[in-house]
Amino acid sequence: MGGTHAQLGDLEALASKLRTGAGELDGFAAPPPAPQVGVATEAVAGAMAMLTLSAAGIVEAMNYAGDEVAQGRNLYDETDHGNAGDIARTDPNGPR
Repeated sequence: MGGTHAQLGDLEALASKLRTGAGELDGFAAPPPAPQVGVATEAVAGAMAMLTLSAAGIVEAMNYAGDEVAQGRNLYDETDHGNAGDIARTDPNGPR
């Protein structure tokens, strides 16, 4: 019989890695002081600010993905247990 099988621990680990990675990246949210490179200082500072803004978007996406994986894991677990309970009620000798 085919179907979907998920390791709940793997899903928990993935959600954790996404959230941890987001937290670590968020630690770099403030751009460092712009290097003094003469007339290019303003351009370099602008580029660094754009990179920081992009990193903030990545942090938000990683946190969202971690939350979604965790919610999917919980839904999978609840559905799996619910289905097992339904099977047990209809066939007391069936799988547990």
